[in-house]
Amino acid sequence: MRVSACAGPGPCAVARQLCAADGAYAALFGDGWPALCDRGADSAPDLADVTARLARYLNSIGPVNQIPIGEAMIAYRERSGDEDSSQTFVPFIAVAGRGGCDSADGGKVTVKGFFRALLVTRHNAHLCLTYLTKEKKQKIMRLGKKKEKGEAEVGRAHAVEGVARLICSAKGSHGAPLKVYIDGTEWNGVKFFQVSTQWQTHVKTFPVATCGAPLAPAET
Repeated sequence: MRVSACAGPGPCAVARQLCAADGAYAALFGDGWPALCDRGADSAPDLADVTARLARYLNSIGPVNQIPIGEAMIAYRERSGDEDSSQTFVPFIAVAGRGGCDSADGGKVTVKGFFRALLVTRHNAHLCLTYLTKEKKQKIMRLGKKKEKGEAEVGRAHAVEGVARLICSAKGSHGAPLKVYIDGTEWNGVKFFQVSTQWQTHVKTFPVATCGAPLAPAET
């Protein structure tokens, strides 16, 4: 299977992995690709560039990357507002969570605290957990100075590697439902979610063909 980088606010998880593994693929579908696709809607030269890159990609013969597929189990409340929650299992490449998630259990490691953002990706046979916590500012009294509106809060990023299974839940005063993104698809009303390294089906990997080196020559 051949896929190009996702159009949108930034490269998707699959595209980021392929760009890291294949420099030729990154040259075609790196960080500037989503913006180029957006410009191509109104600009003939940019649209021609998009078409030319896709043609070079399709004409290049490269190796197949077997991207491992993880599994996310999410418990969420239907929009109808029923007390009972539904559960579903979703295959994923990357999972991101936002909201009042204040407990993450990664097997032997339990992280407690309010997370402003949480990202889970699959690295080889394990998961990599990256989360952003709210940084406490030192209170300093300054006469005549007020806090400006819209001032960005200070955050601190943390990373934990080698995680086999992850459970994230909202508890205590931050019990509001979570907002979770699974490979770009938004899930609302999530009470908790669990992430494991392997999708529990006979399909274990997502095959994607890359460009290899060298690239096919540009068409004239």
